[in-house]
Amino acid sequence: MPDKKPRRVSYSFTTANKTDVIEVGVRSSKDGTLEVCPVAEAKEARITTEYQRPNKPKILTKVPTGDRPAKVNINQAIEDYELLLAVDTNTEVIAGQRLSVTAVVTARLVASADAGMKCEYEIPLSIEFTSIHGNPERIGWVLALKELLRCNRINQSSMIGMVVDSELGLLTEFNSRREPLFGRDYLLGGIELIYGSSDAGAELVPNMLIKMADKASGTLLKQLKSGTRHNSLRAPTLGGACTSVAIHWNSPSTQAPQHQDSAGGSNHP
Repeated sequence: MPDKKPRRVSYSFTTANKTDVIEVGVRSSKDGTLEVCPVAEAKEARITTEYQRPNKPKILTKVPTGDRPAKVNINQAIEDYELLLAVDTNTEVIAGQRLSVTAVVTARLVASADAGMKCEYEIPLSIEFTSIHGNPERIGWVLALKELLRCNRINQSSMIGMVVDSELGLLTEFNSRREPLFGRDYLLGGIELIYGSSDAGAELVPNMLIKMADKASGTLLKQLKSGTRHNSLRAPTLGGACTSVAIHWNSPSTQAPQHQDSAGGSNHP
């Protein structure tokens, strides 16, 4: 198996006010976690994990930290969220129609008996839709959030990290509510978008979750391509961006893989 490429973790932020001097401190928290703390008031801060490539770095994960102390380990940084979501969409043109499937993974990190963390997750639903225009990924984000909110599966007052693998360059704009996710729909309440690559970095929890969502989305899309059709269609939504929407709720199936705070592995790029 090929060796895992060396990871580089970086912390970046914008100061809330104009300043001539920027100071950043590093401290160890009570549990031994290494934290980065800018002395100046920070905004739009983020911690990024990447590895080097000949042309440009491969971004594995980017987690916003706001004004919170930034934990250097990504798997520890996401422990600040009460709930994690991973939302991914696959799209194909079938019989002349652009058909998309969005899959949703929900997960919580809980302490395990061996002092590590346990990731309890499920794949509660998938959404099938046909779209006329717009990025299907962004349409899928809005449809997923609306459905989860409608069914009381998420609470706008909770701190939620939503993992996506699209529009990396716009995530700061989405998180600051300067850019709508789609149409007039902005990010809800306490939700923050996290970037995770679905094709690398599976030792990182966000990447593991988005890879699950990608696989679930692709599986349903293959079924639809083979001729399987479902009857749970709903009226078009999002200002006519979709001509049909079908919600597929799955039976509860919570699983609990373990992850270590300094997870490794050698079979990932």
